[in-house]
Amino acid sequence: MRIVVIPSWYPTTEVPYAGSFVRSAAKAVAEAGHEVTVLFPELRSLREWRPGSGSGEMVEEDDEALKIWRWRGFRWWPRERHGSIAFSSAVRKLFCEYVAEKGPPDLVHAHVVLPAGYAAYKLASVWGVPIVLTEHAGPFSMMVETAWQRWQVRRAWEAAGAITAVSPALAANMRDAGLRRDVDIVPNTLDRIFLEPPEPARRAAGVRFLTIAAMRPGKGLEDVIEAFARIARGLPDATLTVAGDGPIRGKLGAMAAELGVADRVRLPGELAGHRAVRNTLIESDVFVLASHAETFGVTLIEALACGRPVIATRCGGPESIVGAGDGLLVDVGDVGGLSDAMRRLAGETGRYEPRALAERCWARFGPSVVARQYVAIYERVMAAQPRVDEA
Repeated sequence: MRIVVIPSWYPTTEVPYAGSFVRSAAKAVAEAGHEVTVLFPELRSLREWRPGSGSGEMVEEDDEALKIWRWRGFRWWPRERHGSIAFSSAVRKLFCEYVAEKGPPDLVHAHVVLPAGYAAYKLASVWGVPIVLTEHAGPFSMMVETAWQRWQVRRAWEAAGAITAVSPALAANMRDAGLRRDVDIVPNTLDRIFLEPPEPARRAAGVRFLTIAAMRPGKGLEDVIEAFARIARGLPDATLTVAGDGPIRGKLGAMAAELGVADRVRLPGELAGHRAVRNTLIESDVFVLASHAETFGVTLIEALACGRPVIATRCGGPESIVGAGDGLLVDVGDVGGLSDAMRRLAGETGRYEPRALAERCWARFGPSVVARQYVAIYERVMAAQPRVDEA
């Protein structure tokens, strides 16, 4: 099959982690033997426009098994929420170039309803290509705040031959927002680097807790530091690493100092790529995710694939990831419950065999597993909608 992927977010030089989960899913399908081309409008603020900079340019890249076509232009309607008009215009330019060179694809796979799903609807209205729409964003209510957004979302939903969500919690959120049709649950997948055999935890003086997250409100990083401070006296050799960057990094450092654990809380900054994430996970004993809301939780499956038990909040996505034998779930914002879970796992890390954790994770979230699910959906949608040249 020839598949065109349209992501609402995708890695760029400036923001290398944006939409990395889309890249992993597209790579998985490409590695399964299909031709996958990502069409991504990399739109910049008008503040960056200068005389002579032009209206935009198309750039083609090879990314292992993927082809990437980017439209590097400007967001001419800066006040529009989600930038659907500028995004759709750029997607149309890219798609016209694609069709001129290769002919219509077998299917378009859009990730996130606004702006990519709406852009796919616009393509379908002209070319009649079948569409699959995958939702990642939450809370989904932010996609339907205005009448204009609701109109765009309805058009995208109606045009899609199939709609998927990365977790049951997100699918329920979409139904609450008005979706009245079936939703296939297809989880995010692992980058292939996380299929390397897990390594046993290195012998250390004390348990090493780790969390990886953008340092912004809602990620529960304050809860993790407070919970760690509560158990620190009873675990004098334990450490906590909080990897990531963002607007509250200074606040987190000050909080650790105020609670008397600054010498045991490490803030190494953002991790540069999947290899750095894996290496950091290998140098830990327990992974903690304390978010107040997550549609999935990619770092959880990365930790499990590295053979590390996890603690996570019941914030949406983790409930469909953390099963019996993977670790513990606690309530959102329950610092006492979080500290109890950290204390418990500090004494039970030996119960979790790394290879067993990894193999259970690979069986559910491995690239070939997720690719098979998507390909089955593609085939179903294509069978229900004949190609334009056959109509």
